Amino acid sequence: MGRRKSQSKERWDVARILALIGALLALAGFAIGIYTSASNQAWLDVLYQLIGIVISILVLIQVEIVKTKLDVPFKWWMLLIFVCVQAAMAGITVYMNLAGLGVLLEVVAVILLLINAL
Repeated sequence: MGRRKSQSKERWDVARILALIGALLALAGFAIGIYTSASNQAWLDVLYQLIGIVISILVLIQVEIVKTKLDVPFKWWMLLIFVCVQAAMAGITVYMNLAGLGVLLEVVAVILLLINAL
């Protein structure tokens, strides 16, 4: 019984680490996307990048790497919502290879959290 609990805790930690790495990669990708979009004067793309950055910061708050008064629980459904918004923002623009990789890692974290929930 104790072994099953430790496996569950290990999956939770791996999911948290994957979400953290994914959020950092997505944040870097969206930041690079802002520079590229602004230099090409694609101002609507800059807005999409800003939305992606805000969601990436929310994921960092959720993973508890950033301490704020805002409490965002680390639940699979909450991370799934964030990932869907990030994927939409990354899919709209064409500059998003790094952010796409970050979103993919966050999807893996969602899958691990779903496995843990079952």
